[in-house]
Amino acid sequence: MGGGSLELVQHDTDLWSTEQPLAWQTGLLPIPVRMTVIRLHDGGLILHSPAPMSPGLREELDALGRVEFTWFPGCTASSPLEQPSPTR
Repeated sequence: MGGGSLELVQHDTDLWSTEQPLAWQTGLLPIPVRMTVIRLHDGGLILHSPAPMSPGLREELDALGRVEFTWFPGCTASSPLEQPSPTR
């Protein structure tokens, strides 16, 4: 994945995913991890099990909509993302 190619795979109108290897045990056992992207009725996005953001993946997500929620497996609740503070 990466290298200018599309990273998200569309499964339905408002459902995408991407897989990346997780180097567990210092890389001896690569485990594929999947991030799922769901677009809500208002156009906002939910990221389930967020993956590391490459520039290409970030561009694809930006084109789909605004990330409103992140959902980390094992957490008891999801939360809205805080607005970034202005840099100036």
